Amino acid sequence: MWFRQILFIVRGSKYFFNIRPLTKMSLPHKICNLAVLAGFFATVCVPAFAREHAPAGEQQPARLKIIDAALAQAEVEFFEHPPAPEVHSSSGGNTFGLTEAQSRENIIDAALKKHSLEAGVELFYYRYEEPDLMKTMGIMQGIYTHYTYRPSFDDLLYTGLMNLYKIEARYSRGDVDYTSEGSGSDDNIPDWSVELRGILGKEYADGPFRTVLYAGGAYRYLNDNSSGRLTDLGYYGYQRESNYYYLPAGFEFSNQINDTWSVGITGEYDWLVYGLQISHLSDGDQFTGMRSEDAENEQDHGYGLRASIQLVRQSDIADLVFGPFVRFWNIEDSEISTTLLEGSITQGLEPENNTIEAGLKVGLRF
Repeated sequence: MWFRQILFIVRGSKYFFNIRPLTKMSLPHKICNLAVLAGFFATVCVPAFAREHAPAGEQQPARLKIIDAALAQAEVEFFEHPPAPEVHSSSGGNTFGLTEAQSRENIIDAALKKHSLEAGVELFYYRYEEPDLMKTMGIMQGIYTHYTYRPSFDDLLYTGLMNLYKIEARYSRGDVDYTSEGSGSDDNIPDWSVELRGILGKEYADGPFRTVLYAGGAYRYLNDNSSGRLTDLGYYGYQRESNYYYLPAGFEFSNQINDTWSVGITGEYDWLVYGLQISHLSDGDQFTGMRSEDAENEQDHGYGLRASIQLVRQSDIADLVFGPFVRFWNIEDSEISTTLLEGSITQGLEPENNTIEAGLKVGLRF
């Protein structure tokens, strides 16, 4: 009898410590867990109580027969209906103490869908500065969209390293004011920008908490067009095109506060792989009467930083998403290029500069 008790408790211990709500367990799991609890209570708690309150020798045979019969029945049920084995991640690890299957189940519970589309608007303060030389600043408004795909286990895109794919796009425009101690000032210069990003990530979930580690590739384009304009000191303007090819890497962390609200934060580092600045110096020919050629300057050194806070109000139709964000760029001096300026051969570079964009976005997630 004691051998049967020990054997059953050892075999069932690993299921006993896999604590989950009974409503989410299969029938064999329910039986095993309840049987182990009953065995523990009967073999530890009942004897202690009996030794303290019952006269020596009384009720002992009857109690042992009941325990023996209960354990025998539970052991039969265990072998007739063995629980299905749990499959862990092929990477050999788990996600915050959970199996991969449990994590994906929690993700579904957190209302994260296999396919999701987010679209909205953003309003932000924009400032571009070349220290000690010039700066432009103004208010920009734009639109954005995100598409997220979470593959299932049998999907070819699902791997041990990646289980989240995202495509992002945004467009913004606005008027900025130009100021420079050397060349004067000019207001309401039209600017616009577009950005495209592809993201690969690994998503982890533990109850209400969700973490995503991600990386990808991105392209940012900015057009600043003061062509045909003069500053208050009589200097002509020209169109400038900025191209950044960069690799983003970052994290997302969110907490499902209740059935309706969640809050999250995002942090990101952007590594500039290649930058190209095109200065349309030929736009000044109409003012100087002399010929100039457009200049192209390559940028090889620079980085960006991003951070945001995101609040989400969930509903059956669509989730409301809103929160503040900040985007920052720091770019070093470009390579020197040779061009024709007002009829003369000259050399020039794109000076060290930084950009900051800080504002608020509001959108809907379907």
